[in-house]
Amino acid sequence: MNNSIYKSVRLLAEGEIRSEQHYGPYACDWWSLRLFNSEDNISNSVPYRLYMHISFILNQCQFYLKVVQNDENQLQPGFVCFSSNETSKICLTLSQSINSIYRIIFETKTTYSEPEILRLNDEKIVKKLLIGVLFRSIFLNIRNHILVVLKIED
Repeated sequence: MNNSIYKSVRLLAEGEIRSEQHYGPYACDWWSLRLFNSEDNISNSVPYRLYMHISFILNQCQFYLKVVQNDENQLQPGFVCFSSNETSKICLTLSQSINSIYRIIFETKTTYSEPEILRLNDEKIVKKLLIGVLFRSIFLNIRNHILVVLKIED
């Protein structure tokens, strides 16, 4: 993996946190788990904020990614990528949107994963994305199931 990708990632707009999406029935789609300390196996959740906008460079080409509402279900996120006069459809995953445009522009089957692009381990980006977040969703892996804690009451 080329480190120049990491240096080129910029958060252009933080977007919005909306309780009906980030803490609703599809909450797990609105949060990304990030490993912050590999020695201690510590991870935390970082939100995909509605209307969040990111720019990055892949293969010396500028790309933009925006988080929108999914057309089919307004409670789920949608991801749109655009570059070089090409725009993806609204995709269910960030990787789908990026890879669909990358394939068109470079006529290749190279794919990128979300962690390679977004760099949500960057403290500066994470701090901005956590502005206004009152509770970070907790994800527990129990055998083959993921338990999501969205709220803790007194």
